[in-house]
Amino acid sequence: MIDPHQPLQTLEFTLTRADALAYELSRPLVGWRRWVFLIWLGLAGAWVAVLPEPWVEGWRFWVLGALAIGAHYLLATLALNLLARGRAARRVPTRLPTTLEIWGDYLTQQRGSDNLLVSLDTIAATSLTPTHLFIHVPPEVLILPRTAFKDPSDPEALAARIDAAGDK
Repeated sequence: MIDPHQPLQTLEFTLTRADALAYELSRPLVGWRRWVFLIWLGLAGAWVAVLPEPWVEGWRFWVLGALAIGAHYLLATLALNLLARGRAARRVPTRLPTTLEIWGDYLTQQRGSDNLLVSLDTIAATSLTPTHLFIHVPPEVLILPRTAFKDPSDPEALAARIDAAGDK
């Protein structure tokens, strides 16, 4: 018999900056960030357009264009990675002992000195990666390493349960 005064499952783990970085790097490039990225790559093409004409005749045009776009792509990727690391450092400034309790229709999380109570039907989305389960509760995100679960299939089961609660 299930005791209604006890959580169905309790996860205890230490949340690290690496966990936050895994979340930040898993986020798709959307909105203004995508536009800045595309404009930055377009500037590479503009750079090629202002080169002297003898430099951009025939095959040289394609080589210089590819090099310019490649260099801009690498610089943009580096900048996005550094920005993601900064966001991760703000999200989890130090190692935080974390406890997540899974109840019937809600979750409770104690992360450091912060407590969060989340009803399953208020969760916006879940994201599964090979290493984490991310539960999006705007403006927060619950970051759950897969290693915190006892059974390897538990993250998928929890994500399915949350998604089913949101479909009601």
